[in-house]
Amino acid sequence: MRKYLLFAIFLLVTVEVKADSARFYFETKTRAAGPGSEITIKLKLSSQDPINAVNLILNYPPEIFKPLAFNDSHSIIDVWKTRQMRVDNGAIYLAGGLTKPFSGTDGEIAEVIFSAQAEGLARLELVAAEIYLADGFGTRQKLPEQEFEILIDSQAVMVKPKVKIDREPPRFEFTQTFWSPAESVYLVIFQAKDSSSGLRAVYLRTMNWLKWTDWAEVTNPTKLPSSLWLYQIKALDNQGNEHQETFYLWRELILKIIYLVLIIVILGGIILLRKCQRLEKS
Repeated sequence: MRKYLLFAIFLLVTVEVKADSARFYFETKTRAAGPGSEITIKLKLSSQDPINAVNLILNYPPEIFKPLAFNDSHSIIDVWKTRQMRVDNGAIYLAGGLTKPFSGTDGEIAEVIFSAQAEGLARLELVAAEIYLADGFGTRQKLPEQEFEILIDSQAVMVKPKVKIDREPPRFEFTQTFWSPAESVYLVIFQAKDSSSGLRAVYLRTMNWLKWTDWAEVTNPTKLPSSLWLYQIKALDNQGNEHQETFYLWRELILKIIYLVLIIVILGGIILLRKCQRLEKS
């Protein structure tokens, strides 16, 4: 049941309305800091109506700020479709779904740590903010854009967050593989969590016959290449701990075994036929 719920999150047919009961907002203990500081900023949500998905674009000044880490350990988002931090254009793209609808205040989306690279007034701008209601229709609500400013000044105190040692690896709450008739490919949907330092990324590699591909970063849902029979998925947290799982596509494996047996039988028959022909000639 959960598999189909999650797949539906990414295939929502939406009706767009304006929001009057929800808002995103920023939270930090730092409003002024010196260059070289590492500033923790939380992006949060308040909503009277239950929601089950979000879609956001957050702009930051790349000449002043550099994103260091993305921590989702306390996020209400269960399944990430997009979580990309771009350093070239100063944008962070976030999109994901919730297996359990959220309503209320203080709903944390993510915590981002920025490094202050230079002096100036750093303005964070939430230029795109959408939520999807858990109303049976996936109604999309556009929320007001938000701005937040932090002064980086040489006269201000340098700040750095306390680093908690994380020795626990991340975990997969579930991983589901299913066939998509519409695209004629296998799709994988997963939910990875890390309750301490947060999830850094999820990687996947596949085996086609007896050769592994390179590890590649993946998001939800991810397409599997054709003709594979085995894949591995790995979750990595922000302190380097990792957890890896292996999955077999039994239908594809059985087909490959059948093909291999057929090839052996055919080659054996050809070899036997040639031996018989040599015996007849002799």
